[in-house]
Amino acid sequence: MLTVIGEGLVDVVQRASGIEAHVGGSPLNVAVGLARLDHPVQFIGRYGRDAYG
Repeated sequence: MLTVIGEGLVDVVQRASGIEAHVGGSPLNVAVGLARLDHPVQFIGRYGRDAYG
């Protein structure tokens, strides 16, 4: 099992059709990518104290 430690972020994008929110952050993207390749992985991060946390 691989452990990825770092931040998960929410990118908020304003478009003509409205506001879109997408998860991201390099460590989280690495963990998701490895999981999609069927590698056992766990992600360790912290929750923020904002609307997305």
